Amino acid sequence: MRTLLGTVLMMTVPILSHGALSWRSVGPEGGSIQSLAVDPSGSGTVYVATGDGGVFKSTNRGANWQSANTGLASRSVYGIVIDPISPTILYAAAWPGGVFRSDDGGASWRQMTSIQGRDVSTVAIDPVSTGTIYAGTWGDGVLKSMDGGSSWRAMNTGLTDTDIDSIAIDPAAPATIYAAGWSKGVFKSTNGGASWTAKVLPGTEGILQVAIASGSPGTLYAVSRSGIYKSTNAGESWATSGLAAQDPRTLAVSPDTSNTLYAGTYGNGVYKSTDGGASWKPANGSLTNKVLGAIAVDPAAPSTIYAGTRAGVFTSVNRGGSWKMSNRGLTATSVRSLTADPTATNTIYAGTSGGGILKSTNGGTSWAAVNKGMSHFFAGFVMSLAADPSNPGTLYAGTYNGAYKTTNGGLGWKAMKNGMNIGSQPLVYALAVDPTAPSTVYAGLAGDGVFRSTNGGASWKAMNTGLTGQNGSRNVRALAIDPVTPATLYVGTYGGLYKSTNAGGGWTLLKGGFTTTYVMAVAIDPANPRSIYAGTGNGLFKSSDSGASWKAMSAGMGSAASTIYALVVDPSNPRTIYAGTVGSGIYQSTNSGAKWKAVNTGLSNKRIMALIIGTANYAGSDGGGVFVKRTND
Repeated sequence: MRTLLGTVLMMTVPILSHGALSWRSVGPEGGSIQSLAVDPSGSGTVYVATGDGGVFKSTNRGANWQSANTGLASRSVYGIVIDPISPTILYAAAWPGGVFRSDDGGASWRQMTSIQGRDVSTVAIDPVSTGTIYAGTWGDGVLKSMDGGSSWRAMNTGLTDTDIDSIAIDPAAPATIYAAGWSKGVFKSTNGGASWTAKVLPGTEGILQVAIASGSPGTLYAVSRSGIYKSTNAGESWATSGLAAQDPRTLAVSPDTSNTLYAGTYGNGVYKSTDGGASWKPANGSLTNKVLGAIAVDPAAPSTIYAGTRAGVFTSVNRGGSWKMSNRGLTATSVRSLTADPTATNTIYAGTSGGGILKSTNGGTSWAAVNKGMSHFFAGFVMSLAADPSNPGTLYAGTYNGAYKTTNGGLGWKAMKNGMNIGSQPLVYALAVDPTAPSTVYAGLAGDGVFRSTNGGASWKAMNTGLTGQNGSRNVRALAIDPVTPATLYVGTYGGLYKSTNAGGGWTLLKGGFTTTYVMAVAIDPANPRSIYAGTGNGLFKSSDSGASWKAMSAGMGSAASTIYALVVDPSNPRTIYAGTVGSGIYQSTNSGAKWKAVNTGLSNKRIMALIIGTANYAGSDGGGVFVKRTND
């Protein structure tokens, strides 16, 4: 499935003791589930592919999970399949990265180099000749391997849509294959992919998934955003089969009765049909309002169903009658922002990509979702968080649906986008609160520049003079306020670094040796605000004269310098700076940026999006949750 997902509800992770220099995972448990694969032999082994955290494995039907990522170069995995004859052989579809193969049940992976770099969304295995594999790609159509993934060739004759989300193989006649095209529907091949024929459906939208009914290979189901279609003659004709209003995204057919179907939807949980799609009923329980990316029925125990959601995995052992969360050990949450309560050092907030805001009051030992009032789907994508330094419990959240505010520590949120008249869903990527006048708040938006509120977010005004919008100057990714002179601001954009000396009234592009445009992070030395650090798409830059001149300061970072997404100056020792990179982990400088070294011991996910440096250090990762490092661990 192409749908991008993201994270969690309420969970607890055991804290392990490590050395003083070691990071350790503190959850939150959950993740962005894109695909599920259940061992057909009945062993109880289940695999999940996550959009940000790679592959996880359970050997006890989801009761516990372990990371299975050794050798998996890409953590964005959108499909996983098990060889039906040799179940220790697995294939994973990564985006980008191509196809990976494991011969030891996920203990290790190797990349299929001849398909390396392709955007692969799905993999299907011939059930009779399991060395024959098909890969659906975005942009390259269908690729086929007849030697277990060692070599591949394109199989696109007649395939007028090269964006393929799903492939299904007829178990009774494996030369018959169906492919779901993102924009042009279902395609069928009867000669092992050598040629394809388009099959006309009632609707014109693209197809997300095609599924074959067990025991009745001529019965097919095609999932689209506007409903499910059914064919009883191997795709020659189709009829609508319901769920038009529920936005279905994934489908599973029960292996013991072809008339029992489970459909996962986009925000409406699970629906079940026991009459081949003629009628549907919710089968939700605790899954109400959940966004599903995958659903699977255990072939050896059809009463057991697995639902992969934005909140991780849920299991049912009574055919969808009830569900329970099954996330223990599944640490694949994508954390995009972090902030700490300024008066309670163990209270931290994590903004996730799709799972809203999570709060811990015990330094990450346990987490709870605090999203009341943020019911809009896109409010779950929390790109920035900022705490009011003088009013404990007052925080601002920047989301894909504008800004939100809480005054009670996240127990309730209120939308704050009055004046952001730029469409229904302003994307707020950066937030900053004036430390001397906390009712003044700045918001940086993707494509729409800087907005300022002087009444605690109740209303906003665009402050874009000098930000012309050309070359990405209004695509804001970072904001920083001078702690001594709060009318002085710095804004990092995709068009460079800008400065204002009049509270956003006007902006000037900073040059003077600043040789790059993509600026993702800005930090100011609290002891000497003339010293400014900027994390960019081309390394780290430092100014010692309030932005008048700049020097590249990336010694020791190597290639990691091109991916700096987080920067923090240690408040207790301003000569120490931390940089979070996407792919290479965390770097530290103890001499004001002159030289850097990696500080990644214990860091199992090196895609770092956010940092807190203080009594305890926290790192938010893209697909690995939160890591903590305390000097007294």
